Amino acid sequence: MPILKYKPRALVYFTASKKHLSFYPSCWAIEELEDRLAGFSKTVHAIRFTPAAPLPDDLVRDIVLVHVREIDAGRQ
Repeated sequence: MPILKYKPRALVYFTASKKHLSFYPSCWAIEELEDRLAGFSKTVHAIRFTPAAPLPDDLVRDIVLVHVREIDAGRQ
């Protein structure tokens, strides 16, 4: 599973399966941006999407920035 790191911590993960792709940011980002994730299948830790209905670039950016902010704040 590919991982992007920030300040030696995992920032986001990615996976692909036969029917969808999954993006694994922090659960904090999923909770904070819940209203913008309407229409996407999600779990506590993952957001599922397809190539036909991808996550918007600005949403991905904002999800990552939430996690960066929380890492910078020392959240575990």
